Amino acid sequence: MKLQRYYLGLGSNQEHRLWHIQTAILQLNTEDVHVVGCSKVYENAAQGFQGAPFFNCCVAVDTSCDPSELLSLALELELEHGRERSTVVEGYQDRPLDIDLLVGAESLHTAALKLPHPRMAQRRFVLEPLEELMIALNDSNHLKKVSAWLSDCDDRSTLTPITYELVCTEQALWKTAKTIVIEGCIGVGKTSLCKLLSERYGLTEHLEAFESNPYLNQFYQDPSAYALPTELHFLADRHQALLHLKGKRGVIADYHISKSKLFAALNLSGEDLVLFNRFFEWSEQLTEAPELYILLDAPTPIIQERIKKRSRAIEKGIEATYLERIRKAYHNLHDKEDERLLIDTTEFDFIADPQALDALCKRITEVLVDKRLSA
Repeated sequence: MKLQRYYLGLGSNQEHRLWHIQTAILQLNTEDVHVVGCSKVYENAAQGFQGAPFFNCCVAVDTSCDPSELLSLALELELEHGRERSTVVEGYQDRPLDIDLLVGAESLHTAALKLPHPRMAQRRFVLEPLEELMIALNDSNHLKKVSAWLSDCDDRSTLTPITYELVCTEQALWKTAKTIVIEGCIGVGKTSLCKLLSERYGLTEHLEAFESNPYLNQFYQDPSAYALPTELHFLADRHQALLHLKGKRGVIADYHISKSKLFAALNLSGEDLVLFNRFFEWSEQLTEAPELYILLDAPTPIIQERIKKRSRAIEKGIEATYLERIRKAYHNLHDKEDERLLIDTTEFDFIADPQALDALCKRITEVLVDKRLSA
């Protein structure tokens, strides 16, 4: 179907104003609606009533929906964000989220919707970001009229731009984040999830090539004899690989340098552990903390079953007690809730169930929004 361009205004003057606006923009994207541009966010005083200052912005969407369908989506999002449109109270009110359809592909005049918006020509907080957005999108079809309205506008209120750049889509959010790390016990599904998220959001995969460690087979046969060279080799490989990721965006990895510290504490002791930690401390100072650390978990019997299903010869001798020690070590290494996102995969088959993957992506996206807003 042919796509039509519409412009919407978003505003909020209640708690977490920017969160409501940024989250709503991401939620506007559906199978039939695509956000293609965002203005800056501006702060301005409430107009028409005594209320807290607003954050306002404008967005452009390309959609196959008709105006009434687009309006329905906007009202659903308002309700989801906690706005209740009152038919009893007259005049303007505080609101967590306000979404107005401003300009469409054609003029419209019905009982439910009028385009262009009948009051936008008197609102500087609409016209300034709208003109800015139309210039950015090179939209000559509407720009001349909007610029004329702005020139004639009697509203002399002050708009203050805030230092936050909106993202239009989930993909843009993920691709502008620093490295996202997914870790967890052997067999919990971290590499599989990395691949699914990489494909979904167009991210750069960074997967550990554990097979390249020449000591690993010997370690599983005789841990006490081969633990130190095994862990030092892993540390060197991880350090070299992660150095190349420093400063890059849109990367998803199935390990971080802290994994070396965890396994060294499990497998080394005495002078071997002291020596290893000297190398680790040096390496940790040179690598970069991830944007988000995701810890996948499941009970040990379930992990054992998953390891059995993938039938890797190198993993056949791994005992349940060792797996349980790894699980506990991961929880102890990242025991603060603000350091990681913990996801229990016991009944969460994101590989076979698309809805489970959607729910997981929604949860991670919410955390990425929070981190972006607090940066």
